[in-house]
Amino acid sequence: MSFRRYLPSSVPLVKLSRIVKHGTLAPYSVYTYTDISAGFFPRARERFQDGPNIEYKVFDLTRDPFAQGFEADYYDIILVPYVVYATPYLRQILKNLNAALRTDGRLLLSKSVTVGVSPNFIFGTFALWWSADGDSRKWEPFVSNDRWDADLK
Repeated sequence: MSFRRYLPSSVPLVKLSRIVKHGTLAPYSVYTYTDISAGFFPRARERFQDGPNIEYKVFDLTRDPFAQGFEADYYDIILVPYVVYATPYLRQILKNLNAALRTDGRLLLSKSVTVGVSPNFIFGTFALWWSADGDSRKWEPFVSNDRWDADLK
């Protein structure tokens, strides 16, 4: 798969070494690694030291992407692994991501589905875990598949 611009939000699903073979051209022109804080970049730079054409940008999913220096209709693919649920308003987050995605681009969203209370017990001490109170997610950040379907549409 070849794409021009690649925006993974937070931790990428695959290591770059698996898609960029030594001595060959990368299958992307720009790989934008984002996170909520630049404090995560030193470790990311170490992890992706062999990857070409990587830029590091702070990206708060809850804020307007254009106010943060991102362009409209820019990314061919956006990976969002396990970060969307810990945000206050899902629909707004999805709109923010869609604004940076090309018309023919793809959003690859990984989400957690739970049938128990274990995640709440484990992660319940983190303030962001409870940030969705105003988004009809009072008791946990997870939503049903039907809700994801509606919000994504």
